[in-house]
Amino acid sequence: MNLFVKNLAFCALAGVSGSAIAAPMLMPNGDFTAGGANWNQVSGGIAYSYPATGGNPDGYGIMDATNGQWAIWVANNDAPIPLASLGLEAGKTYVFKQDMITLISGVGHRGGVKIESWNGAQLSNSGDMFATSTSGSWETYSFTYTIDPAATAIKVVPLWGENSSIGYDNILVENTPVIPPPVVPVIPNGTFSAGGTAWAFFQGGGQTVSYPGTGGNPDGCAVIDSVGKGSYAVIVANNNVPMSLASLGLTAGKTYTFQQDMKILAGTNIGGLKVEFVPGFSGELYPTLIGDGSTWETYSFQITIPPACTQIQVVPLWGPNSTVAYDNIKILLPPPPGAPAASINLGTLVGWTPTSEENTYQVQESADSYDWTDVGTASTGTSVTSQFALGKAPFYQVVEKTPDLLGNGVYNPGFETTAAPTAANPGAENWNIVVPPNVGASMTVASSYGADVPYEGSQMLVIESSTPSEGPVTPPNTDVRSDYFPLPGGGTYTFSFHALNAVKTGGANPQYSFEFFNSSNVLIGNSYTSFASVGSTWTKVEQTFTAPAGSATMRIGWIQAMGAGNGWQWVSLIDGVSLPTPSVPGEEYVLEATTAPAVEVTWETVDGSSYQVKSSTDLSFWSEVGAPVIGDGSPFSIVEPLSPPKKFYQIKQTTP
Repeated sequence: MNLFVKNLAFCALAGVSGSAIAAPMLMPNGDFTAGGANWNQVSGGIAYSYPATGGNPDGYGIMDATNGQWAIWVANNDAPIPLASLGLEAGKTYVFKQDMITLISGVGHRGGVKIESWNGAQLSNSGDMFATSTSGSWETYSFTYTIDPAATAIKVVPLWGENSSIGYDNILVENTPVIPPPVVPVIPNGTFSAGGTAWAFFQGGGQTVSYPGTGGNPDGCAVIDSVGKGSYAVIVANNNVPMSLASLGLTAGKTYTFQQDMKILAGTNIGGLKVEFVPGFSGELYPTLIGDGSTWETYSFQITIPPACTQIQVVPLWGPNSTVAYDNIKILLPPPPGAPAASINLGTLVGWTPTSEENTYQVQESADSYDWTDVGTASTGTSVTSQFALGKAPFYQVVEKTPDLLGNGVYNPGFETTAAPTAANPGAENWNIVVPPNVGASMTVASSYGADVPYEGSQMLVIESSTPSEGPVTPPNTDVRSDYFPLPGGGTYTFSFHALNAVKTGGANPQYSFEFFNSSNVLIGNSYTSFASVGSTWTKVEQTFTAPAGSATMRIGWIQAMGAGNGWQWVSLIDGVSLPTPSVPGEEYVLEATTAPAVEVTWETVDGSSYQVKSSTDLSFWSEVGAPVIGDGSPFSIVEPLSPPKKFYQIKQTTP
């Protein structure tokens, strides 16, 4: 572990909760007090037994694999154990433990365990994790495993000891997550100490590869001979099998240094590197030649892994018309972070008593109790009851605001307010037929269509298009639109309606439309979106959009783009139109605020590092303040009332 400690100027911190303590959570009957209950036995023919005494303590379980067969148990009778029942969280790393004893020694006389992540089906597993060996007395063995981020449950599977009889007891997990050590990226046989093992060779012009045991940097190396030969030649790590980012300890979206040592044996051109991403690739990267290339030199390549990447292939490239030797192919992890940079600010802790989970609370300060300025950002709900304000103003208050009441910007959204049907009105107030219908076009408001009834209320819009069974066809016109309604530009809104395509015969494309107009009623933007995929049951269609800058009003509507085939018919039903817009601003109240001198300690965190604040009154004896903080790459602050005696603080950063 690398420990970085930084002493900070004095401040007072109080009231932070103590450190969490790991709780050992037994698997169901993990101590075998109920014999073999809850353990599913799976094997190739070995003997299981459950002595009531001789365990650690009391009862225990035995897998006797001295006959050369394999064996496992599966906890909870092979049913996945919910993470919540063990106090575990998906995506975090935990220490699993089990006591083991060798009763009859065989090959390696070692038992082990496998952990599996589940969510309806197995997502991933730890692989077989065996102890190095199992002692002839009871000992506790620990195994670290990171639960799959998508998991909801796990399976715990103790493993046999090869050709041995092993006793097992107290199979459990410590439910406080740990920070796993970083995975050091290793390119298989990246030093070529095993010749060409784990390397695949590809060429397109007669090039050759060899793996001499001497002449490398040091010892063995790889040599690609391209002198007098065209096209390409590459060697590919891991036998051309992509390596997962997790197995290399890499993170998508981050930049890493890839290195390889190279030396020109003949010709004038040095080799290069390509990293292939799954999906994508880095392109062919050739570095600037160091010197004349005749001596071993280390060449570095800065490569950013795309955010969507999950696997990579490392591909050293030939030197055109040259013979190049390669050695020490590697990936470097970023250097460990330095000491945390911290700052201390004196100010005022402003407190209030929130009243509602839905209301927002904004701290304000004033020099004269008349003109008020917001301090920081507003909080929502009752979980936050105080906020740090830098400095000390003469006056503070907290403004409580209820949520804005949302209205439906669309007039008559359920078609419930009827009107006399005309060539320009489908039979509902605030709705219009834009293009007068021709033969085969129908736009009406109805209480039913066949067996279909409105999604809600008693009315719905029915749009129907049909063509004659034979002869010339003029595609029907159907176009229904709302009245104009106010919609300020620049805002983000969510529009939705319920649709049902009751009949789908032939070719048509039902669409909903947006039209935006400025204050002079000039069209400044529009769009048309299909909902042809909707079937014969009511389905919610939804879209979030941002109104164009300068928008003052809007219309929404529906059309059916009908083809010209004979005997075609499409019927679309529309109901429950919604476009929430703020209609009534929330009410504001001024709350009485409490104030107290306070100090804020802030420091930058590094993702994965652990931070522990400590305090002292004499710089000799230090006490931990609160629980460790796990960094996520963003700043973290502790705010506490300021009170005597004077204290000094330090932050200890632990980087795995």
